[in-house]
Amino acid sequence: MRPSPVTKDAVVQLAVMTLVPVAPLALTMIPLNELLKRLLQVVF
Repeated sequence: MRPSPVTKDAVVQLAVMTLVPVAPLALTMIPLNELLKRLLQVVF
């Protein structure tokens, strides 16, 4: 028995499905290379 009914896969799927509709709007406001640069700065 797991301590919580929510798995890591379910959280990842929810995050992806939430971000997919927002992606076109973000790309119109921020260029793709700038968005990738910011993402890499957050990750690394």
